[in-house]
Amino acid sequence: MTLNHAGGNRDMVRVDLSDWAAGHPLYNEKVIWKGKVYDKNEDRLYYNLYSIFAVQRSFPGTVKLESITLPQCTNMHIFAITLFK
Repeated sequence: MTLNHAGGNRDMVRVDLSDWAAGHPLYNEKVIWKGKVYDKNEDRLYYNLYSIFAVQRSFPGTVKLESITLPQCTNMHIFAITLFK
């Protein structure tokens, strides 16, 4: 993803995410949910455990962030982004 600063500078931040069916994180993410999945389109329950992962990235607090540009990646789902000091 790209961090766009108020002064026009940009920083690229690498974000690797494991597949939710991997069973465990492959890139040091934290597991924030693990459970079984029901597919309403197929009207069936998948019995394997699936996971939702969280990843944390840091950047200097002295930089004024104007926006974040997310990658165009059709097989990745970002449920939330939180900024904190």
